Amino acid sequence: MDWSASGLFHSFVWHWSDRPHNLEIYRKAHCKTMLPMSGADFMKYILPVIRPNPALGEIKPTSDARWKALSEQFNQRSPQAHMGSSETGEAIHSRIGYTFHGVAEEENLAIRMICAKKQTGNYRGPVPYPWDTVAMVITQRAPQGQFDAAMDAIGPILNGSAGYTREWKQQAFQATAAMSQRVSAAMTKQSDGEMGVLQQMTPS
Repeated sequence: MDWSASGLFHSFVWHWSDRPHNLEIYRKAHCKTMLPMSGADFMKYILPVIRPNPALGEIKPTSDARWKALSEQFNQRSPQAHMGSSETGEAIHSRIGYTFHGVAEEENLAIRMICAKKQTGNYRGPVPYPWDTVAMVITQRAPQGQFDAAMDAIGPILNGSAGYTREWKQQAFQATAAMSQRVSAAMTKQSDGEMGVLQQMTPS
């Protein structure tokens, strides 16, 4: 084995809403706007961006079932569940191949994704929803033909902390909360501005 590597990319965060007003606020706040998607679709979307001419293998669920279970537990405990707020979690991976600096690489690409659907305010008629999605990309790679041996060697080290899933979950919540606060502040600022205009237009 010449070498192997393992890495955790920065979180990818994006937002969507079926309310055009929200979409405009997201754009003004310089938030990434994109429809919610499955983990498999996100993997196909991001793979050509992070790897040169990659060959995607079969997409499968990871062996760690806790990721989806954590979201299911959130939905059961969430005091907003009766209002339509919910969360979905996915954990998938695929063995990919590509050539980098003349070296044929073999890599396990894993996606850990959380999508939060939130209902805010009271509405008459159809309820508009915003969706906040956080996806984390985790990789382990080695020269082609040496991947399994590399994972046998470093797998116990990676799994020994037994805390990655919880840490990833915390990162996702933190990233979502930070972006939600940013968007909420922008929405409040715009609403205050609109209220001021309406007050000026209202005859005394």
